[in-house]
Amino acid sequence: MAAAATRGDRHAMALLIERQQRALYASAVTLLGSSWDAHDAVQAALTEACASIGTLRDPSKVRPWLAQILVNKCRDTLRDRKRVSPVADAEHLAEMEVFLGSEDDRDLREAIRTLSEERRLVVVLRFFLDLNYEEMAAVTGCPVGTVKSRVYRAIRELRGQVRAAGGSAHG
Repeated sequence: MAAAATRGDRHAMALLIERQQRALYASAVTLLGSSWDAHDAVQAALTEACASIGTLRDPSKVRPWLAQILVNKCRDTLRDRKRVSPVADAEHLAEMEVFLGSEDDRDLREAIRTLSEERRLVVVLRFFLDLNYEEMAAVTGCPVGTVKSRVYRAIRELRGQVRAAGGSAHG
C-alpha cells in the first residue's frame, strides 16, 4: 500500500492515512496534552505526508517516516506555546473518547505526560506508534543505546507512578 502511495495512488494514500490516523492522534494527544493541538499537529503532519509521499525512498519505512513528521509538528507546537501556559481541555474529553479508549488508558496517558519530553517521546514512539529501536533512533537523532536507556527509565518511572497510585486509589 505504501509503495502504491509513493507512486501517486490516492486511494492507497487514503487507506494508509486511515490506518495510521488513530495512532498518530493518540500519540499527539499524549505528547501535547491537548486535543486541539493534537488535531492540528496530525492534520499538518498528514498534509505534509501527502505532499511529500513521493520522496519516501523505502515504502517499508512509512511508519517511522510518518512518526518523524508528526514529532516535528508536535515539537513546533510545543516551541510555539513555550511562552503561553497550557490550558486543560477536559471539556473535549468525550470527543476524544473514541481515540483514547478507557479511563485506564487516559490515566496512563496522563502519567506519560508527567515524564520528561525525552522519555515521553520514546514511550510514544515505542508503544503508540510501534517503532523498533533503530527506527526510534532515526526519529530522535539519538544512538540506539540512548533510546533503549530512555525507554527503560521511562518504564521504571511509570511503574513507580502506578505503584504509588495503586496504593492510594485502590486500597
